[in-house]
Amino acid sequence: IKKWIEHQNQFPLFSSKDWSQLQQLELILSKFEEFTQLVSRRQSQISLAIPIYYELHDTLEDAASAQTAAVSVGMKKYKKYYELMDSQDAYYIALILDPRFEHCCCKYSAKDYLDSQGDLTRAIPVEVLARFASHKNGSVYQAT
Repeated sequence: IKKWIEHQNQFPLFSSKDWSQLQQLELILSKFEEFTQLVSRRQSQISLAIPIYYELHDTLEDAASAQTAAVSVGMKKYKKYYELMDSQDAYYIALILDPRFEHCCCKYSAKDYLDSQGDLTRAIPVEVLARFASHKNGSVYQAT
């Protein structure tokens, strides 16, 4: 959007509602760009997948309340890929084993997980989701 604006000599007459929708769209797209850049690095890590998906979910949910068609389509695609990730325990295990997330998202440490007698594989995703939901200040994927 910014590049298009830079090359325009005249701006169309947008209403304040149009500008508001464009700002919302920029916020959503910038979040996707930020995470795309993050996972495109050479040392991308599987443990970042869950925090990224949770933060994208929050961004899309906030925008979906405005009932824009583009957000609805984006949310549908997001849910498809989230369900694929959510069904794989490897993502949750990687998150638990990553010491950067030990204090912010899960009450189970790697040691607790490995020493456990019971099956934590389904309890962990529920716990992680609850912790991320209560951990809204700042980006969740940054090291603690």
